[in-house]
Amino acid sequence: MNDISNRMLAIDAQCVIISVDYRLAPETPHPGSLEDYYAALKWVHDNAEALGVDRRRIAVSGESAWKRASNMRGG
Repeated sequence: MNDISNRMLAIDAQCVIISVDYRLAPETPHPGSLEDYYAALKWVHDNAEALGVDRRRIAVSGESAWKRASNMRGG
């Protein structure tokens, strides 16, 4: 997803979308990129109050974020 798509989705879903710049294979083997996603999500969640973010309304996006999230839950 690009920036415009993320902005439109954030407005439609009334959420904050974070786009993670994760490490890539082959330099970073699995599960490196998943750890990057989790670290970014955890940081935003942990700092939500200071950022003015509703912890219940955080989404992760990126070119392959949905595929990775699906793989994380076995889908």
